[in-house]
Amino acid sequence: VTSTVIVMRILEELGMIKEVASYIILGVAVIEDIIIISMLAILQSVSSTGVISVADLAVSIGTVLAFIGGVLVLGSKIISKFV
Repeated sequence: VTSTVIVMRILEELGMIKEVASYIILGVAVIEDIIIISMLAILQSVSSTGVISVADLAVSIGTVLAFIGGVLVLGSKIISKFV
């Protein structure tokens, strides 16, 4: 359970889940979770090799940015059909 789930439950209980501020809060929390997971992957790579590779770091950052960009593009097209 991440803090994102806890915040979502609190917003639901307060009846604030449909407000614009809630969308922003949850969006930032999800992006933060993605960045933290990426950082953990980078740290695992560093701990196993003992060296920080600029290429590995660039690939990890590029992957995260591509994922976030893809989610934003696909999400804006898919979500608009359901809302």
